[in-house]
Parts: sequence; C-alpha cells; structure tokens
Amino acid sequence: MRRRHYASRGIVAAALGGVLTLTALTAAQAAPEPLTDPAKAVATADQLGNQRTAGVYYRNERLVVAVTDQAAAESVRSAGAVAEVVPHSTAELSSAKAKLDQLTAIPNTAWSIDQRSNRVEVKLYDGVSDADRSRIKRPHG
Repeated sequence: MRRRHYASRGIVAAALGGVLTLTALTAAQAAPEPLTDPAKAVATADQLGNQRTAGVYYRNERLVVAVTDQAAAESVRSAGAVAEVVPHSTAELSSAKAKLDQLTAIPNTAWSIDQRSNRVEVKLYDGVSDADRSRIKRPHG
C-alpha cells in the first residue's frame, strides 16, 4: 500500500508538471514588444474606432493610446502600447469642438482638442467681450 501511495503521487506530479510546462511563460514571452512606431499606434487606435479611442500621444517616452473601455485597453496593451482609460472619445471631443467652430468669429479666442487631458481646451485672451464669453460658455446642443 505504501508503494502505491508513492506511485500515485508520482503520476499526479507528472500530470501537473505537464500542465505547468504547457501554460508557464517567461515574462519576455508573455509581454509584447513595446510599441515605438507612432504610425502603428495610430493604426491600433484606428482599428478600435473613434467611439472607443481618444488619441495617441507620448508620456515618459512611451506611446499612450487613450481608450474609453477596458476591452479596448487590453487590445492596446497586447499591441505593446500603454493604454489610458478616459471618459471622452474622439467622436465626443470632435463634436464639442465642431460646435464651437460653428460660432461666428470671436476675436481673441482659440480652442482645440487636448488629447492628453481628454478635453476641448478654450483660451480666452484679453479683449473678449462679456457677450462673447457667454456665447462660448453656453452649452451648445
């Protein structure tokens, strides 16, 4: 009985060893090569679409792809880029900027999409009238 006990342990250990051998990966095998080509990062974002992404930029010398959900973040990470989950998509930011673009010319103002902050930034310089400030601040729907 004692021999059988050791023999069955050996079979279990051999079976587990085979499973572990098949599933164990080194860190180098598990992690994709870091993405360093901006064109490939943009292509990755384009594949996900402008409803699920919000731009590509550098942070600490690494390419970052802004995304709006965890599944998109996983796709970006598997491509080797850093993913940052943000609240607003490219489509939402572009829509907000387009509404501002429809305002008639307002001197001493500028606006643009800032991908790093995930916002449309509006700059009001000296000389902007109170009426023009109100037009810009009013929700545009």
